[in-house]
Amino acid sequence: MDVEEISARLEIQQVILNLARGTDRRDAARMSDCYHPDARDDHNMFRGPASEFVELVLSASNEWMSCTHAPSPALIEVDGTRAWAETIVVAHHVAKENSPSGHMDLVIGARWEDAFEKRDGRWRIALRTVIYDWVGELTLAPGNRPSRRMPLPDDFRVGRPDDLDPSYDVRGQALDSPSA
Repeated sequence: MDVEEISARLEIQQVILNLARGTDRRDAARMSDCYHPDARDDHNMFRGPASEFVELVLSASNEWMSCTHAPSPALIEVDGTRAWAETIVVAHHVAKENSPSGHMDLVIGARWEDAFEKRDGRWRIALRTVIYDWVGELTLAPGNRPSRRMPLPDDFRVGRPDDLDPSYDVRGQALDSPSA
């Protein structure tokens, strides 16, 4: 494997991770930046332009208190300016208390099959196809907590589905800190 292929693999992995983060944080700009402008997305319940999928995710996310996509390291094959990546993902979608879905955590085990293209020096997704391996539902107790979940102490940092998520502060502190 040469330096160019290693570089491509790292950039592709970052795109995959950024799309998961953008989805969980409901960050349209971050999500959109992961796709080429003419990219398509096939999530089964949606098949069409990736830009429309981003809009769908943002509008549908009003039903969810939080989402967490936990992607595995991707299996990536690079061939010139094209690449394919398969990423196993487990995704949790926790419904708001007043959601029509009721108190539940929709858990999905799936694979993201991504066709990447390098255009204008940047690797981006040209086509995402989702393969579902399983879908389950966890019943949540009042307060959107799984019935067996341990309560978190008040001083714990708790994630949010927006730019007030604590990770933004932690990232800023890490980047602003002088090296030891």
